[in-house]
Amino acid sequence: MTNTQYARSSDQITQELRLSGSYGGFNWLICGFLMREDKTENLGLPAAKFGGSFNIFAVNDTTAYAIFGEANTALTDQLELVLGLRWNKEEKKDCSAAQFLGGQFDGLNNPNAGADPCGGGNRDDNWEDWTPKIGLNYRVNDDALAYASVTRGFKSGGTNSLSPGSTPFDPESLWSYEIGLKSEFYDGKMQLNLAGFYYDYTDLQVSTFDADSGTTRIENAASAEVLGIEAEFSAILVDGLVFNFGATWLDTEYKDFVTTNGNIPGTDPAQPNVVDLSGNNLINAPELKIVTNLRYDWNIGDNTLYAFGQYTWQDDIFHSQFNEAAVGQAAYG
Repeated sequence: MTNTQYARSSDQITQELRLSGSYGGFNWLICGFLMREDKTENLGLPAAKFGGSFNIFAVNDTTAYAIFGEANTALTDQLELVLGLRWNKEEKKDCSAAQFLGGQFDGLNNPNAGADPCGGGNRDDNWEDWTPKIGLNYRVNDDALAYASVTRGFKSGGTNSLSPGSTPFDPESLWSYEIGLKSEFYDGKMQLNLAGFYYDYTDLQVSTFDADSGTTRIENAASAEVLGIEAEFSAILVDGLVFNFGATWLDTEYKDFVTTNGNIPGTDPAQPNVVDLSGNNLINAPELKIVTNLRYDWNIGDNTLYAFGQYTWQDDIFHSQFNEAAVGQAAYG
């Protein structure tokens, strides 16, 4: 048993500037973005397994820049073209240090707890990426809009500062393909939205538990894919009474993912247990999820009283990429 202690502090500043207008049949938007974050984290792991307190101290500095633009224009009275492009850059500086206090089991509360995270040097990384977007919107009529889009996404890499000795993780990228329909009926009293999507991940970032250090770290799966369908329906049944229904179907899979899961029993020195997780489901991704609810509002003078009821059904999910039933949640509803 480990009595985990965690302390975190963060200072962040974010600034965004937007300029919009229209020219030559295009409506356009240009934006600049800046984010700066300075973060410190301290983790204490006093446990009999370690024979004392294993403390980790980390400093993380992140600076993110982005410039992006988007423009749309009418190709016909019903068809609109949407184009977008974003340039992303992130710079990260990560420092960490570990400390062991033998025979002391008060972790971060020990008077001798403390280390200079950057005393042994730091790791500097930076990443750049371009993320385009193209979309089409088709106005079927005044009450229905069909759309299709292709978008690329980017998520920067980093260092597992609270998992000493672990390998830094790479950036994650995503191609998203989506088609859908947004519609309403009976003067807006009913709404129906449908969407189908396909996500193609490269170097998907996956959180995993490191049993040796007792910490969580992030690693990259080589690739993964998600195929999904979503449906949302809403209706005002009578004045004050609203019915909502939503359903999502997912087919998720790691396409190429080789990692380690503990050590091979009986090996000396210990040899890592290499496993191929290709074909496993992504974490926290139920195949089917349904949510439906009713809400009724009463106006009482200047106040509103409401009654609300909801039903949710969700398929089995896994909380681990190893798809272990013991580390997951059975279907419920």
